[in-house]
Amino acid sequence: MTALKKKFSILVSEDHADYQFLYKMALSEIDPDIEINLVYSSEQIVEFLIKDKLQRSLNRQVLPNIIFLEVRPPFRELEDIKTIRNSPRYNKIPVVVFTDVVSDFTVTKSLEAGASEVYAKPYTYHDLKMLLQGIISKTPARRLTKSLFCCRCEDYIEFDNEHGQFAHQIHLSTNEIGFIKAKFQGPLCIPCLNQLKTSYRIINGDFTVTSQTLHKK
Repeated sequence: MTALKKKFSILVSEDHADYQFLYKMALSEIDPDIEINLVYSSEQIVEFLIKDKLQRSLNRQVLPNIIFLEVRPPFRELEDIKTIRNSPRYNKIPVVVFTDVVSDFTVTKSLEAGASEVYAKPYTYHDLKMLLQGIISKTPARRLTKSLFCCRCEDYIEFDNEHGQFAHQIHLSTNEIGFIKAKFQGPLCIPCLNQLKTSYRIINGDFTVTSQTLHKK
């Protein structure tokens, strides 16, 4: 599958149906081509991003350009933000927090967890639309590779190793390239390239595995 352009995609965590409707209306007025996916909790955001192979085959959604989520006491959402930030595949996605509890504590804890920005939750349609428009306008679209699916894991290839945020993160020797091409003829995503590079090193005895001996009484 190939594509020249990816729709701007937004993932929103919002548990109120009325507010979900406002998001849809505001985003459609900002740009009718924006793709919006709505879930009801930050936990569902993690589930949406980290799908198993079967789920990916049923719903091949692209990664969002922005994630919007609400943080409220007891702030369980912060752990889900940390989960996103700890994943190499998702940790570059801007996570924008809206909160009813505007305080130094909330802002500090949200930023420490990995939030990109923190805003007071807007309560009018006009304020919501203006805020969303401002955030979207300063979020650049990512460059896609021509072939969108990795032939190994069947996931979307969101980043090109020659361009963008992941540029030149993978350095392969001639032997490593030969090893990989002998097994896979199609395009490969960066996580798979990393794994195959490690496999090559293990097979050729160039990878040290540290093991801890367990002593039983």
